[in-house]
Amino acid sequence: MARKYTSKDIKSMIDKHTEILESLENSFSQPTIYGNKIQTCINNMFSSGVFASDVMDSLKGRESYHKERFEELIMLLYLFKRAAQQSRDCKAILLNNKDRIDGLIKEATAGANAITWLFASSKKKRNSEEAYEKLMKEIDDGDYWTLSQKVISDMAGNDSVPTMESWKDFQLNVTEYQDILKANLPAGLGNSEVISDLNQLIGRFENIAANFEKETQKTETIKTEIKFAAERMITANVLDILKTVPVEEINRGKKGLRAKALREAGFTTMADLYSASSYQLATVHGISEDASYTIKSIAKDFAVEAKNNAKIKISVDNRTKDATKLVAALFRYRQYIKALEALDRLKFDYDYSIKNAITDLHSVGNGVYWIFFDDDKKENIKKSFSFLSQEIDGDYKNKSNEIVRMFRNAGAPMGADAWDDFKDNSISYYTVLEDIVPGVLGNDDRLYGLPEDLAREIQEECFFPDGLNCELRRYQEWGVKYILHQERVLLGDEMGLGKTVQAIAAMVSLRNTGATHFIVVCPASVLPNWCKEIAAKSKLRVTKVHGAGRTQAIKSWMKTGGVAVTTYETTKILQFDAAFSFDLLVVDEAHFIKNINAVRSRNVRYLAGFTKRILFMTGTALENNVDEMISLIDVLQPNVAKSIKSIAFMSTAPQFREKIAGVYYRRRREDVLTELPDLIESREWCTMSAEETRIYEQDVLSKSFMGTRRLSWNVASLDQSCKACRMTEIINEAESEGRKVLIFSFFLDTIRKIYEYLGDRCCNPINGSVPPQRRQEIIDQFNDDPKKTVLCAQIQSGGTGLNIQAASVVIICEPQFKPSIENQAISRAYRMGQARNVLVYRLLCEDTIDERITELLEEKQAIFDAFADKSVAAANTEKQEKEVDETTFGKIIEEEIERIKAKGGAASFEPEGVVADNASQFKNKESVQCETADVPEFETKYALTSSSEYADELSMDYDHLVKHLLKKYGKAKGNYFLTEKCASKNKKIVRANEGLFCHHIDEDKAIMLSDDKFAIRNPFDYQKADRLVYCNILEHLILHIKIVEKPKGGNANSGEIQGIGGAVNYITRQINDYYNHYEYKQQYMITAMSYIKDNFDDYIKILKYLWSVIQSNEALSLLISKKQLVVGWNGNIVDKVYNLL
Repeated sequence: MARKYTSKDIKSMIDKHTEILESLENSFSQPTIYGNKIQTCINNMFSSGVFASDVMDSLKGRESYHKERFEELIMLLYLFKRAAQQSRDCKAILLNNKDRIDGLIKEATAGANAITWLFASSKKKRNSEEAYEKLMKEIDDGDYWTLSQKVISDMAGNDSVPTMESWKDFQLNVTEYQDILKANLPAGLGNSEVISDLNQLIGRFENIAANFEKETQKTETIKTEIKFAAERMITANVLDILKTVPVEEINRGKKGLRAKALREAGFTTMADLYSASSYQLATVHGISEDASYTIKSIAKDFAVEAKNNAKIKISVDNRTKDATKLVAALFRYRQYIKALEALDRLKFDYDYSIKNAITDLHSVGNGVYWIFFDDDKKENIKKSFSFLSQEIDGDYKNKSNEIVRMFRNAGAPMGADAWDDFKDNSISYYTVLEDIVPGVLGNDDRLYGLPEDLAREIQEECFFPDGLNCELRRYQEWGVKYILHQERVLLGDEMGLGKTVQAIAAMVSLRNTGATHFIVVCPASVLPNWCKEIAAKSKLRVTKVHGAGRTQAIKSWMKTGGVAVTTYETTKILQFDAAFSFDLLVVDEAHFIKNINAVRSRNVRYLAGFTKRILFMTGTALENNVDEMISLIDVLQPNVAKSIKSIAFMSTAPQFREKIAGVYYRRRREDVLTELPDLIESREWCTMSAEETRIYEQDVLSKSFMGTRRLSWNVASLDQSCKACRMTEIINEAESEGRKVLIFSFFLDTIRKIYEYLGDRCCNPINGSVPPQRRQEIIDQFNDDPKKTVLCAQIQSGGTGLNIQAASVVIICEPQFKPSIENQAISRAYRMGQARNVLVYRLLCEDTIDERITELLEEKQAIFDAFADKSVAAANTEKQEKEVDETTFGKIIEEEIERIKAKGGAASFEPEGVVADNASQFKNKESVQCETADVPEFETKYALTSSSEYADELSMDYDHLVKHLLKKYGKAKGNYFLTEKCASKNKKIVRANEGLFCHHIDEDKAIMLSDDKFAIRNPFDYQKADRLVYCNILEHLILHIKIVEKPKGGNANSGEIQGIGGAVNYITRQINDYYNHYEYKQQYMITAMSYIKDNFDDYIKILKYLWSVIQSNEALSLLISKKQLVVGWNGNIVDKVYNLL
């Protein structure tokens, strides 16, 4: 068989194959070549700042000036991508074809040699020819050739790729390009370092955070200062205690130590022994070394015992070096805490945003990958950059600088500023001190008087104070946890311990756990204070449910939630659907509902049915009024009430206290407010002038009880009053020390005189006719206005229910009959939050009833102090005090009359039974003359009532006035109606021939009790002899005024306005007609009017007082006009009365 190809033909095929192989294998190095180019390009761009510049241009919204450099980089990345693909394709071609082509070449080569061909078999020749044909086909135009040429052609075109093509591909395959870049990134150009500009920006924030972190670590340092300063004060306190222990006490237990030798050597007290070393003691003649160690040990034991009883008291008036160091440290800590709180707020407002923004900037790195970020990511980074750039020189920087300033100021030494701050915020100081040095105030609060198991549970109760705008003392927080844990409780803390703020804090905590609706029921007198306290001390919404808009107010509260504050009287309008519920019922002065049959008690019990949480509050001790306690507990926890009824007789026993511990919680002021500054009481004895003595003796001899008690204040001008003179000296001294002054008197006339006498330095006085809202406004002015340094108040009105810690001087104008009244008045200033020693001055006159009453008060105070709980004592001694008031004072007057007679005083003394008409009480008012009808002479054993006595009566409250008139005219000797059917009146009790009217004492509860139609609707007890009192017609008017002025009691009939109808529609009309020359025909009216024929100016005074009472009452001021007070029985206006009114 002839050959179809030669060796030359085979060689030609082999050459072509070799050429293809070389071309294909050459592609393997192309990615590396382009990778090197990429690295070179990146290095050049990085070193010349192209990446950083491009990023900052983009972040700042500037046009980039490096487009060509990035086009070059993208092109190289694109070419790398092409080369890599080409290399992969070449490898695939070789993998799929090389071995096959090499085999064909080998087989075809076998037939290329002529000699070999000659001897080859036919089959082998045939195979060689077939191999050659296949090889020729693959090499010339087969797949091997075609694919190889295509790849080789692509590789040849790498140097002429259009820029647009590379950008287009880049935009479609960004992630792939980023991977290529990462794979070819030069060493050292990882993403660890951030662009310098961004790094500086981030660094500024990190520096601020680092500085803050350093400051927060200083807390412990300041705490250590506080502990050290407190320890120094305790040590000083211990030494003071030891100084009171004589050196002879070392021989207690007959130890045989030579105390006399120690005393002779100058060691006179235990403090001397404690301060000395054993060596110093051993140098004393007769004291051996062994004895010195024994003595030192004894002194240390005394010191330990003294330390257990020592406590810290801080007072603005006792600024010792140690106290100043402690206050300064506490001040720094408070300032530091304020800075930390400001820092917390800053972090809350900014930390999340700043951290996220910094994370965004960190993602930029050195800018190499910026070109690969999508538009959304770039936009977020731009926003983050803009936010950080603005804040680092804007609000964040300003707030940070302010906090830094706060921290620096907190670290600065303080003196006067610290004391000033302590004066205004003593509660906070004590709270901090208790937290850092527990027990240092002498009030170990581990259990706060509760059984241990219950105490542990309460200790673990969660309290959420967010939204409470005040700081709680530790015992107050404990009280809040008790309220939250026990759910239905009676909080009986003594007055001044902050029951109101504990209730508010409990509502805040409940609100933070999902509660929405709360109700507070309180007496009308404290309703404004409740509303103000809730608004000031929390973020709770307050709705006042009282007065004309109460119906709409309760609807609004039900819709929006918050705290509805209402009065006992208003509870009757609160009606809810059965499905409605609210979260907490707070009942202030809960002892008001002790009578379960009273309307207000029923109303409160109705409200209690709509909530599972109830808080009753009372400052009145209930331990000795167990029936009242059980009545209240029965509303809260009936099972407990049932369990204690059988052991009520042992109410002071531990078993009883343990049974009620879960529902009744009471703490005393001396147990938890041990840090109160000193209460310094002083008796200021004043010497009366001759004129004062004359007036006083005349009042005593004429048995003008009220005139007698107002001694020195009832002179024509207070310039002539020895008490007013001393009062002025006290006020001037107080003002020079930056103190404010409270002045209390029982008598309205005295308060008015002092107010007029003191002028602009005095706030408007507080008396019974001043409504609660106005009282609070007056107190706010007294607290806030530095020019108003004095506040005058009737002790019955300003002595209870008010917090006036701005005052640290209390002046009591005359001794009161009850120690509790004076104590309550003093407690207005001497209570939690007081930072200064409280100075109490009692103005007294020598050789007068002031001395005897003061002795009486001392005796009562001794009884009072004999009780562990003064509030219990108040309850125990109340009845005794009433009896003493009625009997003992009369004896004092009799004794004083005898004393005056014995010394020949009061030359103007008139026979007993005649009272001089001291019209000078109404000075600066010209007497108004009035012609009256002639009346027949009549005999009476009662003296005509003088102007001064009317003034006294007008200054009394209703209960005191009733008592006064009972003493003056005597008691009724029979019931008003003969039978309970109220059909016939008892004529035996009528005293019309004496000009006296019979008044129902219970007309403060029900109207028109002398009318059978009204009388039959009310309890017959109201008609009994002990519920009647006699009076003349002006006194009858005053009684009705006092009913109007008196807060409506819980036993009063609803739907009636007690007192005002009788005053306006009956009594004033009769009197107006009389002074308008009307001649009465009835003998009893002729007699009655003869009593007041010379008292027209007094009547005008009383009418003006009535009008002021009407104006102070929102409802009455809308119903009654001034003209209604000056008309006669037929509705005619009495001009002379109208003109003066």
